[in-house]
Amino acid sequence: MLTVGLDPRKNVERLASAFSALPPSVLDGHVLVAVGHGGRRTRAAREAIASLDTRGRVLDSVDDDMLGALYRRCTLFCYPSLGEGFGLPVAEAMAAGAPVVASARPSLPEVGGDAVEYVDPLDVAQLTRTLAALLASPERRADLTRRGRERARRFRWGGTAEAGLDELVAAASRD
Repeated sequence: MLTVGLDPRKNVERLASAFSALPPSVLDGHVLVAVGHGGRRTRAAREAIASLDTRGRVLDSVDDDMLGALYRRCTLFCYPSLGEGFGLPVAEAMAAGAPVVASARPSLPEVGGDAVEYVDPLDVAQLTRTLAALLASPERRADLTRRGRERARRFRWGGTAEAGLDELVAAASRD
């Protein structure tokens, strides 16, 4: 299982709690990998991952190729963020084919649409149940992967840049 970001709003402590509460039969063979940079604001997240012992790993810094490989190889990408501006990691994970669990907080449902399982990021029990259900269901993960890849096609930098430029030109012509 993969998550990206260690600052407090990424909610890694609750994710680690949910992960540690998974039944042993579901937990078997899974590790929670958190990717994120250092800093004093990441201490609680690092401690939460460390509390998982051999079931938790923190990767401080990875290049784009490594991050892409992590997205492609993870069983599940989990992003229980408490708040996002856009939610780029969700779009990246979907594009790479990772099934996604994310917060039901703006703007993540706008990014993920019906291709993501949503949770209340404050409800550790719900997060645990959702993780357990998805880890136990390769069929559901495959469905999320398929839908996620389709959804991610909507988010292309070229199209985003063109739309932004069109808006700027339109705004300038109104003056």
